[in-house]
Amino acid sequence: MRLKLAQAIKAYNDNDITLSDLKAFLREHRDEIDQLPQTDLKLVADWMNARSDRLDGENRAERANLENIRILTDAWADAHGKGVTEGLERAIRLGGLGATASRSGPHFSDRAISYHLT
Repeated sequence: MRLKLAQAIKAYNDNDITLSDLKAFLREHRDEIDQLPQTDLKLVADWMNARSDRLDGENRAERANLENIRILTDAWADAHGKGVTEGLERAIRLGGLGATASRSGPHFSDRAISYHLT
């Protein structure tokens, strides 16, 4: 049973089986595992706790990375929005879009309009 348990743990550690598979193995062999010496069981429990702690640390790091990406995305969107707004304001001040639109309205000829309507 020690060998089977070690193989199951190694397979899980190597990502050859899922956590569900490992749990199923432990449930299926519960009686045999209970007969192992307490020192063996303590080693397995220690390993599982260490693995759990490591996964918790990886999850915390991943959440921090995602938060940093969100912050950068928000900052970029804000900067882009401000850049577009500032660009439009500058064009209006320089007599570009705003001056053209305010002087004579849209620049469509009657021919262009009738062409698109036919």
